[in-house]
Amino acid sequence: MADCINPERWLICGRNLKKLVKNNPVYNTQEKFAEAMDVDVRTVRRWYADGVKSLFIVRKASIILNIPDTEILFG
Repeated sequence: MADCINPERWLICGRNLKKLVKNNPVYNTQEKFAEAMDVDVRTVRRWYADGVKSLFIVRKASIILNIPDTEILFG
């Protein structure tokens, strides 16, 4: 599943996700977002640092944050 997104875009997605979570009124912390995504906080930190490598994660995050997928993919 890691090959669903172009490797050059992984880090961009991670940075965009970090910004979008921080600015979200409901899930504005890593802890709240991790709980909503049903993952460990450490996983969210990895996404921020190493990038998002799966379109499944992008799609699930966009649903939870109530934003279009393209916000995570392209900023």
